[in-house]
Amino acid sequence: MWRDEKRLYSTTKFILYTVRGFDFLLIGVLGLGLDDSNEPTLNFKTLVNQSFLVALEIIFYIGYLIAFVVKSPIIPLHT
Repeated sequence: MWRDEKRLYSTTKFILYTVRGFDFLLIGVLGLGLDDSNEPTLNFKTLVNQSFLVALEIIFYIGYLIAFVVKSPIIPLHT
């Protein structure tokens, strides 16, 4: 099974997809935690009561969406 000639290609592709998906997730989490407050926090209760710009919320949503779609078996991205 793993003696295929394309195993290096498959491994490289898997690692690149995983890293790129994680990059979007990391940017989203850091953006939430470091946004416009006095001190950085990832406390859920604090973040729920904090207001964000609508454009920033959309960017965070798209970032999380890309991160989770990359790791899900969705047809265009799952090879």
